Amino acid sequence: MKDIIIVGGGLTGLIAAYRLKQKGINNFLVLEAQNRWGGRIDTFNHNNLPIELGPTWVHADHTELLTLLKEIEIPVFPQYNKGIARYEMHGQVQSFIPPEGQAPSYRIGGGTEKLTDQLSKHLNEDQFRLSTYVRSITNQDGALLIKDREGNEYYGKKVIVTLPPRLIVENISFDPELPGDLQKLMHSTYTWMSSYIKSAIVYDQPFWKEKGFSGMAFSQDGPMTELHDHTDINDDGYALQGFVSPDKQYVSLSKSEREKLIIRQLEGLFGPEAGDYAAYYEKNWSSDPYSAVQGDQLMPSKHLYGHGLYQKSYFDDRLMFACTETAPQSGGFMEGAVIAGKLAADFAAG
Repeated sequence: MKDIIIVGGGLTGLIAAYRLKQKGINNFLVLEAQNRWGGRIDTFNHNNLPIELGPTWVHADHTELLTLLKEIEIPVFPQYNKGIARYEMHGQVQSFIPPEGQAPSYRIGGGTEKLTDQLSKHLNEDQFRLSTYVRSITNQDGALLIKDREGNEYYGKKVIVTLPPRLIVENISFDPELPGDLQKLMHSTYTWMSSYIKSAIVYDQPFWKEKGFSGMAFSQDGPMTELHDHTDINDDGYALQGFVSPDKQYVSLSKSEREKLIIRQLEGLFGPEAGDYAAYYEKNWSSDPYSAVQGDQLMPSKHLYGHGLYQKSYFDDRLMFACTETAPQSGGFMEGAVIAGKLAADFAAG
């Protein structure tokens, strides 16, 4: 019997575990479905250049996350935005200079995965299991019984489920059933990033900087709707990175077809040098079974992040849901995941 079981080894789950250990609580277990940590944090390394295919930025008002990064000694550096930015609409490209005085954004030195890697190092071998896909949670005899896809059973006095709400309600069965209003809310809560494709184009040299561009671009035409410089902290690896439009005409294409269209778009935005690239990478989050379900493929008209029902506990105060979508502040950011993890640890320790 564990005092606490944490379902999910993404940022929220790892934060909850880290904060529990700080409170002197060690009789817990983290169950992660994938064979890696991080969840929606997904950093790919191209010749030591971290390519962020998941969350990338830390904003100046993300004080919980910035404090945590300082605490575990991970550096941040400013997002490069010096120079001319580009805007594309109806086949026309215009230049503009972003206004000064905007709050800065930062990136994590060495890649966002440094955060989850560092947090996971605080776990002992008996405090986690990877490749463990939870299928059911039952309120039973003063404890919660968890069963995974292989039929293994785990008992916990309290359980924190840190998956996105839609994945919870569609992939995990509960006995007794969750309240109807909570189920409806979970079905209606958009999963952060799940409708997007993130793409990165690697170059041997930052030609855009040499031409006076910042690497920032916005487009109403697509396929890329937003682009940013993705130079690493040491200024010795170079890329442009951003978001592909969730429009079906782009999502339905093959990776190679999207790549061709994106390179053509970059040539129109920054010049023919954009065609001389070293590598192309992308992550289609809408097809990731650990992050998205069918209903996530369209953006909602409004978000339901931080809803009051997510601030409650269930199953006789033994069960709590925590992720960036449930956070009372900064939902849809890494900051929200950190806040949710901290609140979950407080719940479990109470």
